[in-house]
Amino acid sequence: LVGGLFMVSQIRGQGKIKEIDLPEGVVNSISGNSKGNVLIGQKARHTVICQDSVQSYISNPIKVMVGLQKENGPIIRRVYLNETDQQFIMSNLGLTIKSGRETLYYPNPVYDIEFNENGDIWIATGALIKTNMPQLRAINKMVYSQPAVNNTFSKVYLKKDRIYSLCWNEQANSLLIGKGNGLSVLENDTIKDLSGIHKSLNSRITDIVRVKEDNSFWLTTNGMGILHLDSSLKPIHYLTQADGLGSNICNKMYIDDHQVLWIATNNGLSSVVLQEDNPVVTTLSTTDGLISRIVKDVFVNKKGIWIATDKGLS
Repeated sequence: LVGGLFMVSQIRGQGKIKEIDLPEGVVNSISGNSKGNVLIGQKARHTVICQDSVQSYISNPIKVMVGLQKENGPIIRRVYLNETDQQFIMSNLGLTIKSGRETLYYPNPVYDIEFNENGDIWIATGALIKTNMPQLRAINKMVYSQPAVNNTFSKVYLKKDRIYSLCWNEQANSLLIGKGNGLSVLENDTIKDLSGIHKSLNSRITDIVRVKEDNSFWLTTNGMGILHLDSSLKPIHYLTQADGLGSNICNKMYIDDHQVLWIATNNGLSSVVLQEDNPVVTTLSTTDGLISRIVKDVFVNKKGIWIATDKGLS
């Protein structure tokens, strides 16, 4: 069997896992909105599932615009679909934004994006970039022979760091920044390093999600499990494979409407439920019907749990 995207048809109970017909290949990322629409990112292709119709597209060859060699095709790292059906497609070649008939590009490798209530767009790349849609439109009017110059943006932070994940804290008006070797926070235009608050933060922070109910944060790492921070950014829970996680290598995560935390790991799909503040961990693996133990991403909506896997054989 060739790996791809799987959906568990029920969130609770004995949900049967079934394969969705997609073009062959790794599924690196998945996102959706409350309308039930889903955006799926594969290696060089993105697929939109809208009202049970499936449309798949080869990612626009932005390599021409950024002056890369023809053989260096796009590898989609992450996708995001917002409530207005804007598509944000992040790859090793840049950020593609599709909104109706409009398509915008930011031609540098992108790992994540985040937004705030002021209309700012934060871009995680070889630095932390702050921009907005009007600035991106202005940049797209230029003709590129080289990647964009940073001074075309309003702010550039952490120029010497590679940024992998971002999470906006609207209560504190601050931005959590997951780096290749630690965690920082941007508040009042000042960067503060938080890597020393816990041993797990000495590794790559692959994803950060905010729990709206208590303004706490979960962080996934590449090799050190997951960490839970309270609203004041103090560690309150730390979980590893010894606690039931499928693997200490955790790729992405999602919190569903029932406050279940789903973690895509390199050895199955794990879930965490807090029962009287005590985390209970369970893991789905190939013995439960997953085609591969390597899970790249996870997304939950009313139709079920969507599980993105790598290409595998069974």
